[in-house]
Amino acid sequence: MKNISCDIAIIGGGASGIMAGITAARNGAKVVILEHTDKIAKKILSTGNGRCNFTNDSFYEDCYRGCDPKFADYFILQFDNKKTVEFFEDIGLMTTIKDGYYYPYSNQAISVRDVLIKELKRLKIKIVYNFNTTSINKTNDKFEIHSDNSGNCISKKVIIATGGMAAAKTGSDGSGYKIAQNLNHKIIKPLPALVPLISNNFVLKSASGVRCDIVATLFIDNKEILSQSGQLQITDYGLSGIVIFQLSRYVSYALEYGKNVSVNINFFPSFTQKELYLYLKNRFLKEKLPIESALIGTLNNKLIVSLLKNAHIKTNTPSNQLTGKEFSNLIDNFCQFNVNITGVKSFDMAQVSAGGVSTNQLNNKTLESNIIKGIYFAGEIIDIDGKCGGYNLQWAFTSGYVAGTCASKGINK
Repeated sequence: MKNISCDIAIIGGGASGIMAGITAARNGAKVVILEHTDKIAKKILSTGNGRCNFTNDSFYEDCYRGCDPKFADYFILQFDNKKTVEFFEDIGLMTTIKDGYYYPYSNQAISVRDVLIKELKRLKIKIVYNFNTTSINKTNDKFEIHSDNSGNCISKKVIIATGGMAAAKTGSDGSGYKIAQNLNHKIIKPLPALVPLISNNFVLKSASGVRCDIVATLFIDNKEILSQSGQLQITDYGLSGIVIFQLSRYVSYALEYGKNVSVNINFFPSFTQKELYLYLKNRFLKEKLPIESALIGTLNNKLIVSLLKNAHIKTNTPSNQLTGKEFSNLIDNFCQFNVNITGVKSFDMAQVSAGGVSTNQLNNKTLESNIIKGIYFAGEIIDIDGKCGGYNLQWAFTSGYVAGTCASKGINK
């Protein structure tokens, strides 16, 4: 195809790239989105289990992580959750909120994608599909973006919004990191985040599929790092569920650096250990049943059997005949069950990538490169990742908005 000319070329047609394009076009810039797959916004369709939790009602410290997590704070103030909801409602999306999580009223992620595409069409933003960016060169005040199969693009400014490496089937294959590196940007090693954890010789394997509300505490080299409450999903390889995802980015980096990692699980977070001890002691003396039967109605039956086995208590042991050591082991397994973590699942099972372009090399007000003027970054390619709950999509929309706004300033002068 022939060369394309525009004011702003956006590399990547995901959430951040689309927001950057819409924002820049609304400011009068001629925008082209260069997407290396055959569709845009693929990853949006898989978020929130297909419902697209696109932001959250609550923002607080620790929502974002990275080498400098506070880097995100200024940008969130420029385009926060309220402005995101207003933006989507303005382009035709009905929204609803549940437990602080914002969703499309249709409960379909495709609704989010479709209103974004509708706005792109309204603004006459050109999208070039299957454009595989190989290099970017700057000559005088123009950028030439080269492709191995779709011609070249000449632009005044460039926004790199290629995503990370999580869920490569949606287009996030890590290609943006190479582009950034070729432009002399430092990349903090990308690792899986919001991802299940692996434990070799996992003793709860027989309880695979069980879900329960717990408190999970992460230990790295025997030092307590972080506690989270929420739903755990037990798998045949280890631990999953939102409560585990919130810990996982720290696990990824700890294991990368050869540290020892464990997760301590409290299956009875609403009790103190003393309260649970007294409750069960009274219950066992009263019921005088085999211990497995005496515990019916407390935890999932499969989990009870697994925990009893780990405590070295036979399931047919009369509950009123437990020794002091057996009772102590039981309480420890219920309230301080320790899981040695030996790995994390791959990027294919991760919801987001940790790591990316170092924030030290980006302007902390505009997201423009400090190395090459006229290059901006947005979204997951930056070394910022969020917790579960819509925070990563919020970062995509926020950073896309800021990059699109700043890149389009003075573009037609």
